[in-house]
Amino acid sequence: MSCGIFPVIPKKATMITDINSEDRLVQTTFAEHLEQTLGWESVYAWNQEDFGPDSLLGRTDTRDVVLKRELGRAVAQLNPQLTPSAVHEAVTKLSHHDFTRSLIQQNQAFFKMIRDGVPVSYREAGGTLRHAQARVLDFSNRSSRTTI
Repeated sequence: MSCGIFPVIPKKATMITDINSEDRLVQTTFAEHLEQTLGWESVYAWNQEDFGPDSLLGRTDTRDVVLKRELGRAVAQLNPQLTPSAVHEAVTKLSHHDFTRSLIQQNQAFFKMIRDGVPVSYREAGGTLRHAQARVLDFSNRSSRTTI
C-alpha cells in the first residue's frame, strides 16, 4: 500500500491505439520504461475512468490532477498521530492553488510543504490543541514510496 505521496493502483486492461499515435509512441513507451526501470506502476485511464469517490482514481472529473483519496491515505499512514481532520487539512493545503501568488511563489510554498511537512492543527481527545507538520514523503525509506 502507499507509504508516500504517490499511490499504487492495479493495472487495467492494455490500451489499443493507432500505430503512430502519441499514446503508442510517447505515453505507452515512457510508461513501460518507468515500470521496467524504476518499478513504477501506471494506469491508463482514458476512456476507462469513471468519476466519484469510489472510482478508479477517486477523481471528481478530468480537471482533478491531485489524487486526493490516495494522498490522504499516504498522509494518514505517514502521520498516524494525526486526526482525520488534520489529514484532510494537509490534503487541502497540498492541492490548493493560491491565485494571488505567482507561479514561482506557489511552487516555492509547495516545495517547502513537501520538504518540511504541511502545517496542520488538531485537537487531542482531551481537547488540547496541537500543531504539527504532516509529512508527505518518507525521505528515510525510499523503498516505501510508490508512484503512479
